[in-house]
Amino acid sequence: MVSVIVPVYNAQNYLEDAINSILGQTECDLELILVDDGSTDDSLKICNAAAKKDNRVVILTTPHAGVSAARNAGIDISKGEFITFVDADDMLNPRFLEILLTDCNATDEISMAYQSQVPAEAMQTPSADSCKKITLSGIKAAEESLYQKVILNSPWGKIYSRGLFFNPDLRFRRGIRFEDLEIATPLLCRASKVTIFQMPLYFYRDTPGGFMNSDSDSRTDCLTVTADTVKWASMNEPSLIPAAISRQVSAALHIFRWVNTRRPDLKSIAADCYRTIVSHRRKLLFNPNVRLKNKVALAASYLGAPALSFFSRLS
Repeated sequence: MVSVIVPVYNAQNYLEDAINSILGQTECDLELILVDDGSTDDSLKICNAAAKKDNRVVILTTPHAGVSAARNAGIDISKGEFITFVDADDMLNPRFLEILLTDCNATDEISMAYQSQVPAEAMQTPSADSCKKITLSGIKAAEESLYQKVILNSPWGKIYSRGLFFNPDLRFRRGIRFEDLEIATPLLCRASKVTIFQMPLYFYRDTPGGFMNSDSDSRTDCLTVTADTVKWASMNEPSLIPAAISRQVSAALHIFRWVNTRRPDLKSIAADCYRTIVSHRRKLLFNPNVRLKNKVALAASYLGAPALSFFSRLS
């Protein structure tokens, strides 16, 4: 059985689509755990209506505590051999579970698919045999993720063997943004293998009111999370240190640009970012895995912070 965990907070506009796409999976052996995180709209009514129609739906209501707490609560009550996460404004291809389960059979494996922003009805519904796939070790997958290559940090779009979250327990950190980026590296490193189906089977919406389209101060949490990832790699998997530093500097470049284009009141944070960039730029420029656009920005940083600021406005 697969436990499908959906954190729900004021998602009434899209929630029914998400629920229908999950309950309409060709793989029927599932439980749908809807964790209502203190919604103030009609989200809970939609959850209750779904539970009346389908006994596979489990509803958990909690005071509002954020997406990390909601996901953790869902993990804690889940019963499936496998766990997957779906955001309340997203949808699954009808064969998402069926296809990913063909290569996720042990207690420490992850299977994932590509994601797409195209309309759900335009997505193909392939057979497992027609899906090209690649298989990586967990550590190699973590490296790819840190270098921002094939594997996204998002918890959705993947199926996890249940044991990856237990022995010892691994949970999303509460009270911080980019919690998915933080948990991704240790979670991937726990996996004996990660299979990637090279076809979009997960449909996400980039909603205008979403966090990544905001100018919230908490966007700077990525600096804390990436610095902590470097520390984690140093203590647990030293081979990932170069990749973790690359991700830390990528976050610093992103926030440096954001401050200079959108939040000039946070100049002290931009200065901290610049110091991080300068301290690592030489070794990253000669690292073949670092993204080209980051290398161009690192090269510009040798002309000073004003030059990097000017460059960041153009990029």
